[in-house]
Amino acid sequence: MPDRDAFVQALRDAIAPKNQSRSPGEAAPTTIAPLLYPSETDAPLEVVIWEIPSLSLEALRQHLNLPQSTPLEERSVNSFFDRVTCDVPGTYCAWQGADALTLAQQYQHLRDLLQTHLHSLTVYRVGAIAISAYIVGQYDPTTWIGITTQIVET
Repeated sequence: MPDRDAFVQALRDAIAPKNQSRSPGEAAPTTIAPLLYPSETDAPLEVVIWEIPSLSLEALRQHLNLPQSTPLEERSVNSFFDRVTCDVPGTYCAWQGADALTLAQQYQHLRDLLQTHLHSLTVYRVGAIAISAYIVGQYDPTTWIGITTQIVET
């Protein structure tokens, strides 16, 4: 397992890839357009790091200071990634056109990175219509790492 800083940097690189091709004397790599999660609004992904001893719906509610009335649910990792990795036959693929394969591969890489280095990887959805999605897993006994984005579903 890479050290925490290296893993977090790998996640950041996966959600905001760098253009590695450059000419001699050219400046450092530039960021290519960051990954956006498609819904009724396309939202960027961000890395989250939580220092908490355990994670459950109630622990998340407390960590995020959510009122009891706020909808909160747990879903499978596949429920988040299937529509953007496009590797499940018969599943709707969010990507169309020339960039579809590249985008699907970037999401496959992100999913694989999370699944390889985290335990108990789970999707938590907070809210209704305007939803905060957290895809997090346990890195070590008191550290949970993952990504978050916003999803709009009307």
